[in-house]
Amino acid sequence: MLLDMLVDLEITKYQEKRDIGHLKNIEKYVEILNERTFTERFVRGLGFSTSEAEQFIDHLKLEDHIEEKIHLTCNMIEEDAVISITTTECPLCMEQISEEEHEFEPLYQVDLQKEEYNGIREAVSKKLLNVFLDLDYSDNYQSLCNNISSTIPLVGAGFSMPLGAPSWEKLFLEFGSLISEKFRDTYAAMIKPGDYFSGIPLLYQLSKSVREDRQLKPIAAEIIESHINYDTPNEKHNYVDLLKVKFPYYLTTNYDNALNIFSSRYSVPLEIEEIEDVQKFVSENKFRVIHLHGILDKPTSLVLTKDDYSRKYQNDAYTKKALALMAHKSLLFLGFSFSDEHFTELYKYVREIVGGRHYIVTTDASKADELIQLNIMPIVLKVDNRDETVVALKYLLKNLEMINHV
Repeated sequence: MLLDMLVDLEITKYQEKRDIGHLKNIEKYVEILNERTFTERFVRGLGFSTSEAEQFIDHLKLEDHIEEKIHLTCNMIEEDAVISITTTECPLCMEQISEEEHEFEPLYQVDLQKEEYNGIREAVSKKLLNVFLDLDYSDNYQSLCNNISSTIPLVGAGFSMPLGAPSWEKLFLEFGSLISEKFRDTYAAMIKPGDYFSGIPLLYQLSKSVREDRQLKPIAAEIIESHINYDTPNEKHNYVDLLKVKFPYYLTTNYDNALNIFSSRYSVPLEIEEIEDVQKFVSENKFRVIHLHGILDKPTSLVLTKDDYSRKYQNDAYTKKALALMAHKSLLFLGFSFSDEHFTELYKYVREIVGGRHYIVTTDASKADELIQLNIMPIVLKVDNRDETVVALKYLLKNLEMINHV
């Protein structure tokens, strides 16, 4: 494959240094090929040094995939032309080409058909994903690819953390500002082990301003909104990557409105209860976003406390609609750790009624056996930090986008 040697070299450098820049270089190589015509100046403008630009061009010459020409500017009549490297007479002014009256620089034209370019793009995309994909679970990933047309994403809290959204622990710890400072350590001690709900009665007991859920929910919405940044650059999160896959609709347990804000086809976010005719909704393919646990714009809708969860999951109308949205579909869990026991219980209920095979993208291989027992096929990404997680997800979603569009 064209670029094989350069791609493999950059991957080796990345694995040695863990510098994402080497993987970005690979993406730039593919971008240059898509230009079809380029100059060394253009390659340097993408961030390559002169020696790196020359190495890239020499590689393409070696594989006999570019033709060198000259971009000529005739200063006498102030027009441009593309000429062969053997041309000596200016086709614009009909005079001999001279440095005094003409400016020129090498121009390279890539000899690739559209099908060849698409093949290179797909092959490179797979190589980039394989940098992070745990091959022990590659069969699960392949199963997802084969089943992508009947898969629906279910987006959890981890997906919004790159936007600054607080974790559950951070959110509940911030509620500590509602009580006297001398009691905050006691409250925090109940929150940190992960049993967030058990701290709420103490919060209500000690607070001088909040006594019940309806008072706490607007405060929760304000805290989340104060942290989340919808202007976060696209390379720092995965919402745009996910939306490019173009699933029929998107389910989320998140309160924020990121899926709609980053969509090119903005629509009003929906609570699951607002869908009157689920069958009609599923058949419309309008790329709508359904919130399972409430929306920030409607603080009273937030599923925030133990009583909220109980009311939601014991509501027959809610579970029937959730069931209808998930029936005959595989779910792709993104941004979940499955530490939320209430959601796990809902999933078990769905599994018992509709069955099917579902998928989760995770960086925690230690949970794989537990997930498989729930009939959730783990796709494990090997990463060292959150920045790598975002990059790895970009490559995974890019591959899904190409497969789904085909």
